[in-house]
Amino acid sequence: MKKIIFCFIFLFSVVTALYGEEYQEPISKYKQNYFIFGNSEDQTKFQLSLKADIIYPFNTGFLFGYTQTTWWKVYNGADTMSSNYQPEVFFRVESKKNIFGNADLGYIDYFQISPFYHCSTGVEGVDHRSINLYYAQIQMSIGERFNIGDNFKVFGYYNKSSQNPDIEKYKGYYENDIFAKIFSSVVPFIEFHFKHGGTLNKGWLACELQTVLFTDKFQPKLFFQYFYGYGENMVFYNKKEKSFYAGLIF
Repeated sequence: MKKIIFCFIFLFSVVTALYGEEYQEPISKYKQNYFIFGNSEDQTKFQLSLKADIIYPFNTGFLFGYTQTTWWKVYNGADTMSSNYQPEVFFRVESKKNIFGNADLGYIDYFQISPFYHCSTGVEGVDHRSINLYYAQIQMSIGERFNIGDNFKVFGYYNKSSQNPDIEKYKGYYENDIFAKIFSSVVPFIEFHFKHGGTLNKGWLACELQTVLFTDKFQPKLFFQYFYGYGENMVFYNKKEKSFYAGLIF
C-alpha cells in the first residue's frame, strides 16, 4: 500500500513539473491541511490532503484525491506513528466551475460522487485495517459575509478487512458537517464546524474552529479540534476516544 501511495505522490510531482508553468494549478488543496498539538497522551496530529485532475489540463471534474491523517507520538523521545491513508477518485460539479457551461447551481456549492474510496492503516499484522467505499456528497450554503451551510455524505461498503469486519457499527453510513463562516471588520475570518456520523449507539462528533491571527492575508490560521467517539483512527476504530488539539491550519 505504501508503494502505491508513493507512486501517486511521484506522479503528482511529475505532472506539476511538466505542466505547472503552462497551465494553472494542476494540483490543489482538497481537505484540511494542518499540524496540531495535544496533551501527553494524544501528542501530535497532522494531515495532508491534495486533489488533481485525472484528465489534465481539461476541467472535466474527474479528480483523484489523496488524504493522509497521521497521529505522531513524539513527546519525551517517543517516535511512533499511526496513519489513515485515503486515496480516492471522484466526479465533482462545482457551482460556476463545471463542465456544464460553468452553470450556477444556486445554493449548492458542489456535489460529488465517488466510485472508489479506500482507507487503510498501510501496515500488515495486528494493526492492519482497511475499507473500500463508494459515496455521494453534497454541500449547500447561503450568505456571503455570514455564510452558513451543510455538507452531507452517504456511503456504502464494497468490502472490509478481516481485522475490522464490524466497522460499519462504528462509522455507520453517513457523515454530516454543519458549518458557519464569518467575515467581518472586527475579526477578518472565523470558521466553525460541527461534524457527526456513525450510528446511534456508537457514533462520533467533532467540533473545529479556525481563525486568522491578525489579517485575512496572514497565513497559516489558528486551528482547534475536538473529537469524541469512535472510528477516527482506523487502528482504534472500536475504541471510544476523546481528544483536543490546537495548532495551525494551512
